[in-house]
Amino acid sequence: MRRLSLAFDRGPLLATLMLLPAAALLGGLLAFPLALGVLLGFKDATIGDPGSFIGLQNYRYLLTDPVFRITALNTALYTLVTVLFKLGLGLGLALILNQRFAGYRFWRSVLLLPYVVPTVLSAFAWWWILDPQFSFISWALVKLGVLDRNVNFLGNSCLARASLMVANI
Repeated sequence: MRRLSLAFDRGPLLATLMLLPAAALLGGLLAFPLALGVLLGFKDATIGDPGSFIGLQNYRYLLTDPVFRITALNTALYTLVTVLFKLGLGLGLALILNQRFAGYRFWRSVLLLPYVVPTVLSAFAWWWILDPQFSFISWALVKLGVLDRNVNFLGNSCLARASLMVANI
């Protein structure tokens, strides 16, 4: 009994035993579906049918599909732009809020609001902000005389892409 107690007191064995359930859960929820997806990429399978091995034919088809190419380009552009802006904005805000100035505690708490607001409410807020009829951005630009009519942010592919990036950032 004393040996077992000493084994658990030493750290690495206890840490390994404590991490095993989490590792098994992550393996089952992440690694297994990933491996299954890669395996199915080499098969001609449908639901309920095990399919037959076709090699790289699915991937050749994807590389020639124009919808896949534009989707991959949009995904890469979206990822690159949002990650770079989030990195720059986050680093800049962290450096600013690390300083002591009047109201710094208030502004630190304000930055936590996006984490507190549920995703559904945030999505509805952005939907309202980008709405072609009720957008306060369009309203302000029309009232200032910059635009003649409201902007349909989600009706134009370039504006929709940019609007989604801004909402994500």
